[in-house]
Amino acid sequence: TYFRSYNGALSLSGYAYGSASSGYGGYGGGIAGAGIAIEEARVVLMAKNNVTITGVSSQGTGVYSMIFDYGTATNLGVTSQSGSVLVKGLSGSTSYFGTYWRLPTLAANNITITGAGGYGLCNEFYSSLNATSGDINLIGYSTTAAALWFNASSGYNINAGGNVIFSAKSMAEKGIDSSTTITNNSVTAGGSVTFQGATIASSSLATNVLNSSFAAADSAARLLSTSGGNYFGGAISAGSDVNVASTGSITFAGAISSTTGSVSVTDSSGHVTLSNNITTSAASKSILVQSYGSILISGTKTLTTNN
Repeated sequence: TYFRSYNGALSLSGYAYGSASSGYGGYGGGIAGAGIAIEEARVVLMAKNNVTITGVSSQGTGVYSMIFDYGTATNLGVTSQSGSVLVKGLSGSTSYFGTYWRLPTLAANNITITGAGGYGLCNEFYSSLNATSGDINLIGYSTTAAALWFNASSGYNINAGGNVIFSAKSMAEKGIDSSTTITNNSVTAGGSVTFQGATIASSSLATNVLNSSFAAADSAARLLSTSGGNYFGGAISAGSDVNVASTGSITFAGAISSTTGSVSVTDSSGHVTLSNNITTSAASKSILVQSYGSILISGTKTLTTNN
């Protein structure tokens, strides 16, 4: 499948209000009446300017990319050559994702992917994200399960010339969760890396579907886990600050480093668990680890500054 705009933008929109389907493969045994469904990895969606994908489903998945895995997605996926990529998914069901994203995504400027539903946003399989000079914003809101789920056991890579921002709120489970395998999983930002909260217009998924109200970042709120704690498995490397503000406990399995900034990891209600090293390279920068529960450091790990 090949869709390309050589001199303009590309926009795909889909709205599904019928019953959920079954027996077609993919998560949950079916595409579940997806607003946008992309069958497999051999697809190119490319534009010189912005690429926008919007999917809404009252009973299934909002945006479902790559239902079947027929092999490598090298040189395929979604690309904006000089603009940004925006993906917005919304589900009215407590059983499905707002956005299930599995495709490589490249943008000259920003990449923003949102998902809201019973399950929020899933990023897995070949879904490496690369924003050459801009920011990457991943936003999830959920009522049943994890708000942001990174499930690429083969390795997820998130690279931004600017900032990387994770915004999540779960009303029932983890705000952010990822595969326990940390090999090849990485987040690299020329600017800062931030973990914060998310918001949506209504607590009712049906109302959000009716009004096409998507999840949004909430910089004034903390990353929220209602049950099970937050977990992130990848290494984090930032050019400037790393700021983590969570509620409900948080665990980092990978190393955290900053070249020119400070590192702050705080949780307002549970524990902070560090399974790897934290390093800041610039003079006069600091490392802050704060918890209103306990701070757990497994094995022999180091917190290193250049002071």
